Amino acid sequence: MCTGCMIPAGCLIATGYASSNVPLAVCLIIAAIGFSGIMHTAFRVNQLDIAPQYAGQNRCVFEIF
Repeated sequence: MCTGCMIPAGCLIATGYASSNVPLAVCLIIAAIGFSGIMHTAFRVNQLDIAPQYAGQNRCVFEIF
């Protein structure tokens, strides 16, 4: 999960440096949100792969942490 956070984090850091160029900043924020969604989708599916019978309970435990 840490590796999946690097691309959105990089986009958000670059947004701070691109503050004078508004279209670029908007594109970087959109890219950060898009890559974050891809990362969360892959993380959620992993819970179903680990133990399909207990996916609900696993998700509750993973959401706490």
